[in-house]
Parts: sequence; structure tokens; C-alpha cells
Amino acid sequence: MRMASERRISRRDAISLGLVGDAAVILPLQRTAQSSLLADELRESSLPAPYTVGFSVPPVLAPVKQTATTDFYELVQRQATAEILPGRQTTIWGYNGISPGPTIKARRGRDIVVRQINALPAKHPQLGYRPTTSTHLHGSHSLPQYDGYASDITDLQQYKDYVYPNGQDARTMWYHDHGVHHTAQNAYMGLAGQYHLSDAVEDALAIPKGRYDVPLIIKDVLFDTDGQLLYDDRSESGLMGHVITVNGKPWPAMRVEQRKYRFRVLNASLSRSYELSLSTNDPITEGETVRMVARFGPHQGRYMIHCHNLVHEDHDMMVQFQVGTGGPDPITAAPAKALPAPPL
Repeated sequence: MRMASERRISRRDAISLGLVGDAAVILPLQRTAQSSLLADELRESSLPAPYTVGFSVPPVLAPVKQTATTDFYELVQRQATAEILPGRQTTIWGYNGISPGPTIKARRGRDIVVRQINALPAKHPQLGYRPTTSTHLHGSHSLPQYDGYASDITDLQQYKDYVYPNGQDARTMWYHDHGVHHTAQNAYMGLAGQYHLSDAVEDALAIPKGRYDVPLIIKDVLFDTDGQLLYDDRSESGLMGHVITVNGKPWPAMRVEQRKYRFRVLNASLSRSYELSLSTNDPITEGETVRMVARFGPHQGRYMIHCHNLVHEDHDMMVQFQVGTGGPDPITAAPAKALPAPPL
């Protein structure tokens, strides 16, 4: 089930949903409590009253072509405007011009090819950087060249075809931008969407389906007095903003509580699930070491590991690791190409 009940969401609930559950995607962004931007911040009195704006469900993306084994899709990354706050137009970057992007429905054992086209403007509207992109399907067993390696960029007026084998069991995944040094800004602008992989086991479960299987994406944002997104990467406090958006619509603000991190590790050989919980009260301090044994696969090659506070990632809090020996190069094996693109 990809829908949460209507209630106030605590900081602990939000992080648990984002790291463990299939119920929601939490975009892991920070904001600053002491910022020069706050002078231009839209005040809480100008925000809509809680639960007065309708819930929004992203559209399901239709394939542009199908063969016996593969579905082909196309997404255009472009700038658009959206009425997130009633009566105000906000500049966003979206897949096909909407945020969250369209939901992709996949079936286990059936390949998908997603063409990503970078049609963004020459500069970010406030920050001024050139928006190169790289698309990561979070949770997918992708080959290195289709995993959204940060330096495997798609420049302006370029495209790249991402191949997803969908060999895993049913799960909720999400695709988002992963471009080097601008992951946080690009995701904050709206480049994120859900990817649902189904299988026969899920079909047989007595769970809500169809119109009751609703993608839920929660995002913490600041707006200026004109209704535009405010971005500041100097946060050390981890405080939440004055408003969150749920599937692109404003909801009440989440409050800061004690953070709790949960990790679920599946041991395939024993078909058992192990869960490690770490809270701010656990006995893990400076100088101590936690060792975990994990099995990597099924592909070989170079992948990234990085902090999932996206601001930290953009400031190079990441390394790369090699699975096995050899494997395709994540940057050169399937590079982006210049537009115009041939038909899929």
C-alpha cells in the first residue's frame, strides 16, 4: 500500500517512512535556521490553512512504444510553473514539466527503457548554475552506466536512454536527479517521481489496489514572498521548513523530534530479515566501529556510496566502490547524446 492515513506526521515517522517503508518518499533536504534568505521568506500567515488544498495524484506515464519484452518511455526535464500555493505561481523543474513526475508502472521480468531529455534552461533561476543532470532509479539493480552515477551527466539539449531489467520482487522505488554537485538543488526544484514494480506475489496479496494504491511524496520547502522556492545549503541544524508539500500540494509543517534511523538487511541465503535500529541514545560514539557484512550484486562495476543528506553529497561526501572485477564503466559505457534523438 502506497497511501498513508491522514494525520500529523512526526519527524520520526517521516524518517522511518523514507528509509524503511514503501508508503512514501521523503526528499532528504535540509534548511538553515539562521539565513539571510529568511527576510524574503513567505510568512506562515500567508500559507493555506491545513487540509484545505486538494490531494494530488501524479499521472501514470504511458509507454511510447512496446515490444514483446520491453516498454519504452520518454521523460523531458523542463522548467514550468505550478500553483503549489493558492493564487501564486511557483517556478519548478519537473519530469514532463510536473512535480512529482509521472509514476512509472513496471512489471517484474519485463524490461523498461526510459529516455531522459534535458530541456532545462541555461541557468538555475536563482542560483545561476548550468543544470546538468543524471537520473538515479533508487532501489533498482541497475548496471553501472544506468544507475545515475553523478558524473555520468546529461548536458543541456542532450538525452540518455536508461535500461532497467526489473528483475527484483515487487517494490516502490523512486527516480530522481543525481547530477554531480547539484543533486540537492535539482531535486529541490522538483526532479523526482515514483516507480512501481509489481509481480505475481503482490497481485495475490489482500491489499488495496488500483485507485487505492496512491503514490505519496513528501517534501520540505521554503517559499519567498512571490511564491518561488527558496534554497539554502548552509544548514547545520536540520530544522524543517515552514511548510511541506505532499504530491505537490501544501500540507501542515512537520515538527522536529528525536531522529531515529532504521536499516533493514535481508539475508537471501536464510530468507530472513534483520533490522538494526540506531537512535541518538545508542552506544555508538567516536572511535567505535560498526561492521556489517553485505552481499553486493548482481552486476559488476563501479558504483557510488554517499550521504543521503543531499547537501552533504553535493559537497563531495561520497566515495565509489567496485563490485567484483571489471564491469562496464559508469561514465563511458552509455554516455548521453546530443539532440535530436532518433525514435525509440
